[in-house]
Amino acid sequence: MYIFYGLLVIVLLISTIPLYLFFTEYKPPNEEEANKYRNNRKKEADDVVTITTLNAGFCGRDRAQEFFTDGGHSAGARTREERFDNLISITSELREISSDIFCLQEIDTHGTRTSDINQIEHFASELTNHNIFFAYNYVSKWVQQPLMHPMGNVNSGLALLSKFKVKSSDRIQLITDDQLPKRLLGPKEAMVITRFDCLSLELIVINVHIMPYTKSDELRKRQLEQVINHAAMLYDPLKNHVIIAGDFYFELNKENETSRPAFDHNIIPDGFALYFDHDHPSTRSMKQPYMSEITELLTTDGFIVSKNLHSVSVKTHDYGFRNTNHQPTTLTIKRK
Repeated sequence: MYIFYGLLVIVLLISTIPLYLFFTEYKPPNEEEANKYRNNRKKEADDVVTITTLNAGFCGRDRAQEFFTDGGHSAGARTREERFDNLISITSELREISSDIFCLQEIDTHGTRTSDINQIEHFASELTNHNIFFAYNYVSKWVQQPLMHPMGNVNSGLALLSKFKVKSSDRIQLITDDQLPKRLLGPKEAMVITRFDCLSLELIVINVHIMPYTKSDELRKRQLEQVINHAAMLYDPLKNHVIIAGDFYFELNKENETSRPAFDHNIIPDGFALYFDHDHPSTRSMKQPYMSEITELLTTDGFIVSKNLHSVSVKTHDYGFRNTNHQPTTLTIKRK
């Protein structure tokens, strides 16, 4: 009898988890303002602007880690010490690069996979020359993936750091997988559109992270097309400059044959150009811990830029994938 009641309790507990996730599902509006942490830094407008994109991998994907979505078995670093060490090192790298604008992806405010370390608050305290805006794109009360060492509670999103004062910053919902149970466990990806008066015309920067937690390349392509079409709609060559910055998931370099599907260069509209570092990969596979001799390297991070801007340079900074599975990539641009 005791065994029966024990099994009954287990069954009831397991059956309540989907209901709990359903009733606590993150349901963002299609458009909302990003969260402002600080906006009182006011660097003077300049003819040259530097922008860096980095997927920080919630500071849990250092070179010793593997990750289940790439064929590994874990969800990243498991100890608070490892996670905080990665955060400190990434902050140091950002301080060293010292870009005018940083577009960061996979930044967590709290959660199991980051030992409840608020990474935004850390950036705010350490990178004091930058204004900071943040928008969630992944909120789930519990993600039981992978099974033995799950990510758990997740609260993650996109961060925008800027030395220039921000005019506005808005989160726009992207197309997502609305099928159950995927929509309860996966991210609600978004683009964050931020406006500045730092060049002769208004500068619009779109921070984006194309969905990693899906097997559907078609969904990823639809998200990318949505972002690019929105950028083209905003673009007025007499009134503004537009830059899309982020982790595009697809392999950007036509010369690289990798496990990732190739980026479709035909979707770049007239008036825009794609920029990335052709010589230095920005991403590593996380099928196993990083080993320079055998780990697959990819280029997924870059920029799509309106042609009324001139690209001076684009550079991926080689930190040896020390603290995340991506390398920061910096674009230097100036007005024509």
